[in-house]
Amino acid sequence: MKLLIVPLLTITCCLLSQAVLIEDDFDDGNADGWLIMYGEGTYFVNDSLCYDISYSGTSDVNPAVIRGDSANIFMTISDYSVLLEGICHAPSDFIGVYMRGTYDETGYVLWLRYDAPADVAIFRHDGPGSYTNIENVLFTLNYDEPYWIRFESHADTLKGKVWQGTVGDEPAPWLLTAVDDAYQNNGFMGFVTGQYDSGPAHAELDNVLVTAVTTALDQTTWAEIKALF
Repeated sequence: MKLLIVPLLTITCCLLSQAVLIEDDFDDGNADGWLIMYGEGTYFVNDSLCYDISYSGTSDVNPAVIRGDSANIFMTISDYSVLLEGICHAPSDFIGVYMRGTYDETGYVLWLRYDAPADVAIFRHDGPGSYTNIENVLFTLNYDEPYWIRFESHADTLKGKVWQGTVGDEPAPWLLTAVDDAYQNNGFMGFVTGQYDSGPAHAELDNVLVTAVTTALDQTTWAEIKALF
């Protein structure tokens, strides 16, 4: 599957005139450039060549990994689009994608929340334990299945979408659009899983592509991409 994904991502970026800031499919067997947000937990590239993150204790720990496109871990711009594949395994309640994140635990997160009723939500993170639900929509989610996730920022506008299949199946419409101007910093991007209260957690991360936001993608462009395969 990854052999098809790599050229498709390259074509997509060329059509959109977007600069690639981060690209990692973990096919080299390592997670170079990634930092662990919280020391507790286990982090490694597994036999499926996915970045495996988990926690087996009983404390309130949400294992997370973060990445920037500069030496000091932060992104060099504040408007960027994060595309990745995430797999949530029980007993995790959620997986999430960070954007404009900081070590003070501020920024924005796009959540896939698996407990009934399952949904996708954009939250503002205002510090440890402080979250504000900006926008959410009900969405059917199944454990152990891969989901493509795109989370994008442009000035005070945040957009998110989730889908299954291949990267070329990305829907043109955004699933969620939210407006919030609290955090305009570059921050870092990242991936997190966990439970709402405390206890073990497990998820996998793959096919990460972060690009600069320069041009919107419309349905015609996706039709052109799909016609190539």
